[in-house]
Amino acid sequence: MKNEIKTYPVEALTDSIHNEINILMRDCIKSNRVPYIQSKPLPQDVNVVNGHHLGDINKVYLELKAASMGAESLKWIFGADAAFIGLEKKSDAEPLMITGNVRGKVDSQSIYLLEQFTEDSLNKALSYSRNDDDKKKRTIAQNMIRNITEYDSGTVEAQLRENKRKNISNNLKSQNILKEIKQAFVNATSEYDNSQKIIFSALNNYYIKQETGLELNKPMTEQEKNELLLALEKTANTPSPRLALTLADSFLYSQRMTHYDFEQNRIFTKEDYDKKLSVTAPKAAEFEPKKRPELEKDKEIDRIRERELEVKPRHITHQRGF
Repeated sequence: MKNEIKTYPVEALTDSIHNEINILMRDCIKSNRVPYIQSKPLPQDVNVVNGHHLGDINKVYLELKAASMGAESLKWIFGADAAFIGLEKKSDAEPLMITGNVRGKVDSQSIYLLEQFTEDSLNKALSYSRNDDDKKKRTIAQNMIRNITEYDSGTVEAQLRENKRKNISNNLKSQNILKEIKQAFVNATSEYDNSQKIIFSALNNYYIKQETGLELNKPMTEQEKNELLLALEKTANTPSPRLALTLADSFLYSQRMTHYDFEQNRIFTKEDYDKKLSVTAPKAAEFEPKKRPELEKDKEIDRIRERELEVKPRHITHQRGF
């Protein structure tokens, strides 16, 4: 059916995702909707059913999709949940197939922005919060109302944002940690071309502002915006995962800057550090020195750098593992 919501997981095709990110970036450039040069960053994303956020390449993918649509929020829902609670797609709505580890296997699962559904179906879905006939639909609707309200008000994560701001300030004041931050930057960008370095630096400031409201650098001049757009266009026109990985690396690097003592894992306070309370970050967030390419035995084929596939969201979402 034309308006059927995609609900089933499929095998993850990472090349397809990288290509989609290249296409979305080119679309954003043509329509003057590149989020990274706007006066305000896009808001954080949120799964309206469980309140969790995406991370790494999935976050990049969702942001570019939202920007290309001109969406004003990044509230999203899994296709399976949307279908179960009776949401109806707008005629042109297509899902994003985000990737994640499901029972040790990398699969893709469909998600939609709330803006891709009709207002009438959204209102009807939320009305299940007062329905006693179907407890599961009622629970989902109540969770949606709570998470949407918290997302719009920003009160629930206010303390987390404050902790992130404190961590950035303290990390930049400590000479030892600042040295570690600079070395991680060198390691992350050591194999980048000039365009990738421009993108990485600009997006570091973008993601920090998105997460904390802080601006580490002065607002970009028109010349700097044009340089960034040229770098994005050049990289997006390269038939490779180069753009997707550069954007994802920049996000992971900016995330580490908000962590207590620049920890790799998601630790935001000394108390959490002492208790060893954290959410494990992807291996790509290590930013260790790159190994030199080696020749395969008996073959003159250079092995190119490929980051270990770590596309798990920042939080485990539902029983699906996304």
